[in-house]
Amino acid sequence: MSTQLEREITRLLTPMNEIRPANRAHGRAVVRRHKMYGLVVLAAVLVITIGATWAAANLTSTPRTSPQGRGQPLACLGLSGRTAGHAVSVLTSRGYSISWRIIHYLRPAGQRFTVKRSASVPKSAIVFNIASAGDTSSVIVFVHLAGDKLAPAAPPNLCPR
Repeated sequence: MSTQLEREITRLLTPMNEIRPANRAHGRAVVRRHKMYGLVVLAAVLVITIGATWAAANLTSTPRTSPQGRGQPLACLGLSGRTAGHAVSVLTSRGYSISWRIIHYLRPAGQRFTVKRSASVPKSAIVFNIASAGDTSSVIVFVHLAGDKLAPAAPPNLCPR
């Protein structure tokens, strides 16, 4: 019985011996074409990985705190919205050195502006914000000139009175 089965299998498989593998007549090799796609996918994966790493670092890093922030040395002094002359007296009495930045608003409500470093500012300039200059004894004070109609309102004082 196995011989009849073997003969039947041989008879069925005989046409398959005549099948030859397909060959390309001409043109680029398949491997080279797919190599380009692989490089594009690799570049996309690298860009996404770098972007995700940057976003994760940005989301999990400790933000730079403002010296006016809650629990910070200049909290509740109410310097935002006051004059530069007042800020000078308060900050220098506490031992801070001041670096000035003048904000010039180009559109209403602070939508567009330029910032310029300045050695001094008029005493009537309005303090908008204070930032840490990197060490514990110096601050950067952002001011805009008094009467600047495009300047936004100063940030509210969130301290109890």
